[in-house]
Amino acid sequence: MKNFTPPKYREMRKMAKQRSIHQGWEQELFYEQGKFMELFEDDYEYTGEFSRYFPTYQYMNDHQLRGYFSWRTKVRCGTIVKTSLSFGFVYIYELLNQIGVPSPEEGFHILKKFWLAYRELAPQIDRYVKVWLKDYVVYYGLDSAYLEDVSDMDFNRALSTLQKCKSHNRDQVFSALNFVSSYNMENSKFFKQYPDDVKAVVANVFATLSEYYGQKRKN
Repeated sequence: MKNFTPPKYREMRKMAKQRSIHQGWEQELFYEQGKFMELFEDDYEYTGEFSRYFPTYQYMNDHQLRGYFSWRTKVRCGTIVKTSLSFGFVYIYELLNQIGVPSPEEGFHILKKFWLAYRELAPQIDRYVKVWLKDYVVYYGLDSAYLEDVSDMDFNRALSTLQKCKSHNRDQVFSALNFVSSYNMENSKFFKQYPDDVKAVVANVFATLSEYYGQKRKN
């Protein structure tokens, strides 16, 4: 019976035939099909591959569809295993569109949890999901505290410290500079021998440079 394709898949495919083709129809179809299959589960042994730029259900054949929904069933039960990268993106698209999540808040946590787990298996998703999580917070009007988990807030704070270096002490300025630097000064043998001297020199040099550039290099 596992090899018998459930009729739900045929019903989902019919939705494509009933649509008129216009700009954005593929995105609308993905959402409608996703909501239609929102609670669907499958148990199918799939060993093939599915690769597509901007993947959707519509581009999958029956075996690929069954493979995706069987994999998704396991993911929802807490078992995240590596699969075709395009399957991973389809699942992410679902979460972004509130498919299979009870609320935007819960969806954020589910998306973040999946990202943190799957990035270990496919680091390629990092460059996209880190941005999409921020977009998600803005689009669904979530509390800005959610951004703390995904934004480079430490980097922003460091820049703020350097912009207002006169109102910060030596240690704060040094820490900010060290954070934005590609070289960790605290790892140097010289710093370990003379930490206070290094912090003083670095902070004073930066203060002098900031004053000079503020007066002479405003552009």
